[in-house]
Amino acid sequence: EKRKQLEKQLQKERNDLEVLVNERTAELSAANDKLKQKVTEHKMAEDLLQERTADLDDRIREIQCLYRIAKFMEEPERSWQELVQMTIDLVPFAWLNPGNLGIQVTLDGREFKTINFKKTGLNHVDYITVDGERIGTITVCCLAEKASSQDSIFMKQRHQLIANVAEQIGIMVQRRRTQAALQDSERTYRMVAENLHEGIWFIDQDEYTTYVNPRMADMLGYTVDEMIGRRLFAFMDERGVELCQRNLDRRRQGIMEQHDFELLRKDGERIYTSMETTPVTDAAGNYLGALASVADITERKNMELELQKAKVYLEKRVKDRTAEIAIANQKLKAEIEERKHAEAQLRQSKAMLQAVFDGISDPLILVSRNMEIRMINRTAAQY
Repeated sequence: EKRKQLEKQLQKERNDLEVLVNERTAELSAANDKLKQKVTEHKMAEDLLQERTADLDDRIREIQCLYRIAKFMEEPERSWQELVQMTIDLVPFAWLNPGNLGIQVTLDGREFKTINFKKTGLNHVDYITVDGERIGTITVCCLAEKASSQDSIFMKQRHQLIANVAEQIGIMVQRRRTQAALQDSERTYRMVAENLHEGIWFIDQDEYTTYVNPRMADMLGYTVDEMIGRRLFAFMDERGVELCQRNLDRRRQGIMEQHDFELLRKDGERIYTSMETTPVTDAAGNYLGALASVADITERKNMELELQKAKVYLEKRVKDRTAEIAIANQKLKAEIEERKHAEAQLRQSKAMLQAVFDGISDPLILVSRNMEIRMINRTAAQY
């Protein structure tokens, strides 16, 4: 009996243990599933992190590449051909495997390429433009012997980088063209300015000389280098400084004008000039300085002064002569009056004498020494 009870008790404990084992097994299985899920999620997170890290590394390489390109594009001492070749040699290093990439640029009829460049089926072409005009192309080819789908995806991801490089080359070409045009313009301007008969004088907003042509320097007895950097007021007297300051106030107001002005040469001699003055401003209208075209009118001014002196002298001479003529005229009038009076007396005397002659009954003739008849009475006339 007791044995049966122990067997029942043992069976019960065995059943309870089996239930407990089953429950624990189920719990362990669930925990294992959760652990597998966490491991899977962690693996996915690691894969995503690696992918993001790789993508970040790619972006960093791209940015570093574009930054280095932008930096050496600003080097004025390099030719545009050098810059294009340096650019395409640098671009492959934006990729993880630079040797798997070949690059070619065609620009203005010229061809630039990396040493390993060859055309392959996996490539991308972008246009180089300036002001909307296509002036060339940039071609990037994948040189891997067995290009995978990953290589194709990778090339597509780099389209924006290639477009940015094409844009940088276009900007560089445009800048160089602008610089060349500006240099040609400056060269032409300097050639014209330095051969003008008139002087050219630039000053900045603080009245310091920034440019004079040889004619301007020669006009004042200086060399060009001696005048550069000197203030405008150094070439005039105190009265000239006062006048100049008023003139500069008008330049700051944007007023252009022509006026005569006295300057002092290096030897202290005074010269007279005629100036065409113009304010110089930036695109926003801010005053940057002034430009003057200067003509030496000293000879003309001296002639004008001489003419003025001659005019004053002649006016005095005319006035004096007029007074003399007026006096002479008064004398002449008096003499004329005296002559008229004398002639009237003479006529009266002659008439009286004629009357006396005519009253004589005998014929009477008055002759001159030359036997010319001067007077005859009525009686003689009847004969």
